[in-house]
Amino acid sequence: TEDRRISLYPAQEEAALELVQGRHVILATPTGSGKSLVALAAHADALAHDAVSYYTAPIKALVSEKFFALVDVFGAENVGMV
Repeated sequence: TEDRRISLYPAQEEAALELVQGRHVILATPTGSGKSLVALAAHADALAHDAVSYYTAPIKALVSEKFFALVDVFGAENVGMV
């Protein structure tokens, strides 16, 4: 597999750590600041614990874009659309 090393912004790191500790997080940062990466961490944590997670977005095109991105990361068998 390809090595995907990334550096997190402080807000991303803090939010992801809170999520994997079972805490609720509201992440309000500007566009392009990496909120989607934090959502990926939440989805990965849910999968690791045999739980379900939901990704919501305000625009249909964004929902479709994120759906296919999640399929790329987690596989079609682990992603659905409601």
